[in-house]
Amino acid sequence: MNNTRMKRYFGKLSHAEHRIDNLNNWIEDINFDTSEKTLLAIYKATQEIIESMMDLISMIIRDLKQKPRDDYSILICLANYLAYQKWKLTF
Repeated sequence: MNNTRMKRYFGKLSHAEHRIDNLNNWIEDINFDTSEKTLLAIYKATQEIIESMMDLISMIIRDLKQKPRDDYSILICLANYLAYQKWKLTF
């Protein structure tokens, strides 16, 4: 794997970790008086975490020489690959 590709992986992971830290801080402060602005920030951070993770999975699938399509097929492809790897280890 080349250096540019590794930087993209680390960039995606770093962004997700940053948003997870944000969420951990913001969620501690949630109460019944939490502003709509804070709630929307929490929703947006969650969306960005999921998007980063799906991008990472898509990158992994592509590095495995598979063709990523939509999010659902990417998850199925990864699950099939992991199941195959587990099966391969048992024999």
